[in-house]
Amino acid sequence: MILNKKMVEITGLYGHIWFKDRRSRQALMKIALLTMFIIFATILSPLNGLTSSKPEFSSDDFFQSAGELFKQNKRASAKQFQSFIKLYPKDRLVPEAEFMVGECFFSLDPTSSEALKKFQSVVNRYSSSKQAESASLRIAEIYYNRKDYSKALDSLEKAETRYAKGYLQYERLLLKAQCYIILQRFEEAEKILTNLVSKQQAYEEDERFNYIFGLVNYQLGKDDLALKNLEEVDLPEALLFSSKSLVRLKKPLLGIEKLKDLINKYPETSLQERVNYLIGEAFFAAKDYISAIHSYERFLQFYSQSSLIGPAIYKIASSYLEKGDYLQARSSFQSFLQTEPKSEFAPRAIYLIGESFLREERFKEACFAYGDMVSSYPNDFYSPNAQFKLGWCYFNLEGFQQAKSSLIKFKQLYPDHPLLPEVELLLGNTLTELKLYMAASDAYQRVIDQTKEVEIREVALALMSRANYLGE
Repeated sequence: MILNKKMVEITGLYGHIWFKDRRSRQALMKIALLTMFIIFATILSPLNGLTSSKPEFSSDDFFQSAGELFKQNKRASAKQFQSFIKLYPKDRLVPEAEFMVGECFFSLDPTSSEALKKFQSVVNRYSSSKQAESASLRIAEIYYNRKDYSKALDSLEKAETRYAKGYLQYERLLLKAQCYIILQRFEEAEKILTNLVSKQQAYEEDERFNYIFGLVNYQLGKDDLALKNLEEVDLPEALLFSSKSLVRLKKPLLGIEKLKDLINKYPETSLQERVNYLIGEAFFAAKDYISAIHSYERFLQFYSQSSLIGPAIYKIASSYLEKGDYLQARSSFQSFLQTEPKSEFAPRAIYLIGESFLREERFKEACFAYGDMVSSYPNDFYSPNAQFKLGWCYFNLEGFQQAKSSLIKFKQLYPDHPLLPEVELLLGNTLTELKLYMAASDAYQRVIDQTKEVEIREVALALMSRANYLGE
C-alpha cells in the first residue's frame, strides 16, 4: 500500500516543526501518535477487517490535539481539523472544527478567501450553532480587512438580524462604527456608540470603545470629549489624536508634549515620521515660528524621502512670512514650487509670494505674483483674494484703469463672493480717482445694499456723499 499525497504532506509537515518547551514537545508527540494511527488505520482498514474502520483515540482527544497545534502551526492545525471532520463527520464538535479551519486561515491572512469560504460554510450549514455567530462576525471582518466596507456593513446587518440577542452584539456594533468612521459617516458611528453606553456604562471602561469613540468625537470637532476618551487608551494613535485635539483647542504647547511622549514611549511606531512633522505644525499654531522652522528643518534632515517634504518646505516658507523675513520666505516658496510644482499648495505659494511683496508695499512685484496666480489657477480657493488684491495693487500704483478692469472682472467671476462689498468700495474709490463720480456713487450704494456691517456702511455713505458733491 502506497501512502497517498495527503498523508505525506501531514507527516512531512509535522517532521519540520520544532518545539522549544516540554509541554509543546509532549503535545507534538501526542499529535504525531494520533497522525500515525490515522495513517496505519487508513492503510490496514481494507485488509479483511483486520482493523477497525474507526481509530481507537476518542474524537475529543483528536480535536484537543488539533487545538493545541493551533498555537504552534496554523497550517498544520488546519489539516488536523480537516482530518477530524473526515474521521468524525457526525460528531458534535464538527461545527467548531469547521470554524477552526477558517480561523487557521484567518490567522495566517485576515483577508483569506479560504477563511471566507469556511466561515460562510459554518453559517450556512450550522446556522443554529454557537460557531455560526462567530463565523458571521469573521466574515464581516474579512470584508473590512479587504476595505470592502459596504459588504462588511451588509454582513453585519444580516448577522444582527439573525443573532439579535447574540453574545457578539457588542463586537458587531463596534465593527459597524469602525466602518462608518472610514466611510466618514461619523454621525451614524456616534449614534451607535452613544446607544451602547446608554445601555451599559461598563463599556466606558473598554479601551477599544474609548479609542473608537475618541476618533468619532475628534472627527465631529468635539475635542474635549475626544480627549476624555483618548486619555483612557494606551496606543500611539491615541496620543496622536489627543495632540491634534489640543492644537484645535488652542493649546498647541500641550499638544507638543503629547507628541514628544509618543516619540519616547513608542520609538518603533510607524507614526514617528508623521509625529515629527506635526511637532512643526504645533509650533506654527503656537506662533513660535523660530521653533517651527527648526522642527521642519529637522524633519527634512531625518526624513528626506518622505511624502511630506513638500508640505514641510511650504510651512518653512510660511513661518518666515509670519516672522516677517520676507526675502527668506520668497526664497523658500520658490524652492517649494521647484520641488512640488503640481502640489495642491502651489497656487497658495504663489499667492503668498504676492503677500510678501504687498507687506513690503512693493506693489509692482505683488501685481506680477497675483496676476500669475489668477491666470494659472483661476478656480483655486485663493483666486478671488488674488484678483481683489491685484486691483488694490494697481490702485496704489495709480494705475486706475487697470484697477477698474481688475475689480470689474472680480464682479463678473465671483458675483456672490463675501469680498464683494470691499470690491465695490475699492471700485468706488477707483472711479472717483477717474472722475466718474456718478458711477462711483452707484458703487458706494451697492456697498450699502450688500453689507450689514455698520462701519463699512458708514464709510460707503460718507464716500457716496463726497462723490455726489464732486459730481455736481
